[in-house]
Amino acid sequence: MQDSNKMVKEAKSLAHEQQEQAQKAAQRYQEGAETGFEAASRSFDEMNKGMQAIAEEMSNYSKSTLEDVLGAWERLLRAKSVGDVIDIQTA
Repeated sequence: MQDSNKMVKEAKSLAHEQQEQAQKAAQRYQEGAETGFEAASRSFDEMNKGMQAIAEEMSNYSKSTLEDVLGAWERLLRAKSVGDVIDIQTA
């Protein structure tokens, strides 16, 4: 009977240890997941800022190029001679 009681105690002890280890593993997993999520969130935030900067640069370049093209067309339309047209194209 003592052997049975001893085995039951050992089984309960092992079960308790396994439960504690499982809880610790779950806690470490949760902490890792939270850390990973935070890192991913920061990464996406930085990527978003970079994309916004690129979009702003593209917009500024497009605006500048359009202004240059319209200015060139305006000068070409005002040209009074072939020499004026050639001067505008080479400028």
